[in-house]
Amino acid sequence: MATFDSRAFEGANGAVLYLQEKAPKTARLELASGVVMSAKGSRALVVSLISVYGVGPNSALNESIRVAQEALDNWAVKGIMARTLASVEDEHVVWWESTDGPLACRIWTTTRLSPAFEGRVEVLGRDGTVVPPAPEPVLEWHPSFRFFRLGQATTDLVDAFRNYYLALEAILSTIEPMKLWDDGRPAEREADWLNRALPKAATLVDFREYMASGASGDPIDAVRADIYAGARTRTFHAKTGAAVLLPHDDATRTTLRDSVSRLRRMYLDLAQAILGFRFLGGGGLAPAGFQAMVSGLAIDQFYASSEAVEEAAMKEGLLPATLASFDATFADDFYGEYQVAYVGTLPADEWPSGLIRQVGAMVDGRIAIYEDLEGELDISGLEYVQCVTAVAAQDPRALGTRYLS
Repeated sequence: MATFDSRAFEGANGAVLYLQEKAPKTARLELASGVVMSAKGSRALVVSLISVYGVGPNSALNESIRVAQEALDNWAVKGIMARTLASVEDEHVVWWESTDGPLACRIWTTTRLSPAFEGRVEVLGRDGTVVPPAPEPVLEWHPSFRFFRLGQATTDLVDAFRNYYLALEAILSTIEPMKLWDDGRPAEREADWLNRALPKAATLVDFREYMASGASGDPIDAVRADIYAGARTRTFHAKTGAAVLLPHDDATRTTLRDSVSRLRRMYLDLAQAILGFRFLGGGGLAPAGFQAMVSGLAIDQFYASSEAVEEAAMKEGLLPATLASFDATFADDFYGEYQVAYVGTLPADEWPSGLIRQVGAMVDGRIAIYEDLEGELDISGLEYVQCVTAVAAQDPRALGTRYLS
């Protein structure tokens, strides 16, 4: 039976997922849909599914994420640990039952590029001397800045939406103040205030820029329906049975991802129009630039090793003592404007060690990319192991940070 650090793969489908921080305790939790195991001092969770709704690695991975989230919720309320998952799209091990019975396994790793660009412009006078730039005016602080900063800094999508919405609310209430009682409590319904504030804001910016894809009709009504009715009320409330957007849920990520982007742009445009400053972000690597960067990365082989190799040795290109190498090919299925990937398959019976601790990609016989699994994967009982290595960069059209949950 396959295991990860002696924790058995108890079902025909499941995954090894990673926490953002190491688990403080060893724990095992049996849920109706699966078994989740943590180990003290390890980031890895082993999730074995009792049943899976679908076939193949994507179905097994998505269901494992759902079960892991439920287990983490359970452990938190019991006081065992309070942890969150790291970016599953960047690192995971998933196994699934293939159509003819034997188990298959995929190890996914991601290397993220962080290109930095800096530009400098000089203005020359008629005599050829450099004209010093005018000093930036002092920007008066506004309460909305606090919420915007927290929205930029968080890696949680729901937290980002809430903070960006509060930043927008703060700037809207500067444009059109809400009626308040002497003690600061609202003296009118929020809907009534929005009905005044949004049309006034629409005189400053073009609301068509913030409409959801496919939306039609009046832009103000479309923005109100998307940001307020569609997302704000579902992230600020959690009544049982109501339509809510649960944090760290796949449906929530799908719903909020574009709404957060439009909300952020709307706040920035309004804040700049009212407060008179210029947002300096937004530039970045074009898709053609990314493709040029990775064009020389012709990965031709993968390797699997049963030992962890010191980073210093890896940087010198020294191969591990125990090594199984296998061919790598370009993975069209995982191609994107800011991502390329390579895939290779290692039949289990061709790896006499039976253990995998580290995987990597090689170019012309030298190690180019490597990843330590932070535990031993025993592939006993598996038919084959598939390795996928992705190389990705941040899309400059994305938000201030990359959301992990």
